[in-house]
Amino acid sequence: FYGIAFSVCVNYWVARFLSGSSVNVSERKAWVACGIVFNVLFLCCFKYTGFLSGVIDATAVIMSPALNIALPAGLSFITFQQIVYLVNCYREPGQQANFLTYCLYISFFPRLLQGPIIYYQELMPQFAMERNRFFNVENFSKGIYLFSLGLFKKAVVGDWFASVVAKGFSQPDMLGLADSWLTSLGYTLQIYFDFSGYTDMALGAALMFNICLPQNFNSPYKAINIQDFWRRWLMTFVRFMRDFVYIPLGGNRRTDLITFRNLLLVFLVGGIWHGSGWTFIVWGLMHGAAVVVHRIWKKYGIPMPKALAWLLTFNYVNICWVFFRSRSLQDAFSVLKGMTGFNSLELENVPGILSPKTLVMTLLCFVAVIVFKNSAHMMQNFEPGVRAGVFSSVLFVVGVFFLTRTTGFIYYQF
Repeated sequence: FYGIAFSVCVNYWVARFLSGSSVNVSERKAWVACGIVFNVLFLCCFKYTGFLSGVIDATAVIMSPALNIALPAGLSFITFQQIVYLVNCYREPGQQANFLTYCLYISFFPRLLQGPIIYYQELMPQFAMERNRFFNVENFSKGIYLFSLGLFKKAVVGDWFASVVAKGFSQPDMLGLADSWLTSLGYTLQIYFDFSGYTDMALGAALMFNICLPQNFNSPYKAINIQDFWRRWLMTFVRFMRDFVYIPLGGNRRTDLITFRNLLLVFLVGGIWHGSGWTFIVWGLMHGAAVVVHRIWKKYGIPMPKALAWLLTFNYVNICWVFFRSRSLQDAFSVLKGMTGFNSLELENVPGILSPKTLVMTLLCFVAVIVFKNSAHMMQNFEPGVRAGVFSSVLFVVGVFFLTRTTGFIYYQF
């Protein structure tokens, strides 16, 4: 709490200076740069000190002291939100909010832990609207429906896969051909329902208060190329990286080589942001390399059947998730060896993974994410009524019942 409070106070003070009418352009540039550097260093102190000390230990003769600093809840998303606000004050001086309004923008509870990352002009005008201060039956009905759907996704579906995935990734060297694939697909589905569930709950909780948050998740596993995937997954984070990393680096305004370099740097930063470990760095670079290959492929206009494009995209994303979930690069390569049969040609080596229940659950959930409408599409045709009320109630009750076995949100640690 004290760390976040300190960060909020420092950023508000910098924002006030940026909004001053007597501050010239060069001073504002210097102050916004200092504010961004402060936020990045502040996040690094909490998030990456342990990883950096481990790297020093691996390359130095003298061991560094063990450092394990607890990461304040929501710090990563709060940091990005504050950078957005500083840049907004730099670009539009005189728009400074009072301190309480600023705290509301930074700490609005539905999006606090895992986003979405909201621009100031998207959120704060909604709080100023007179009609949003009164109870709205339609918005509340939509909100509770969306929240219940998200709770069911997370507590019932996502957390069911968590136990299967944990067994597989705890013994990566032992995985056979079938249980390694079920382990990787299990995590691919777990993180889908986990993050999709949180997004629905965040948007639903905000809607109960008449606040519309931007869409952050749009059926990413239906993507037919890697660029399409990143237009659907963590959408506001991708927008932030585009506006505050990719474009400042030069975007695609120069040569192809510079564009490819910028794309790799963006995804490298994205990988590092997700976690302090070599697995996240490799995960980010793998996605960056895939986006570069897609750009080259697109430039030459080589046609590909949509079914094949989807299959390649999904399997590549699935392989990348192996690195994202593994505790180390060695564990990730062990899982991949199992998926190719190099660990063992036996179908199952880790008990409890290959079972009829796991096969049926994986198949049903896979079909659901590929074929069925997502939450955003369902809300377009939503009509408050008895049917919707009963459906929401059932989902909510079942979701609450399963909370006794729930695990933490995957993106909470980021």
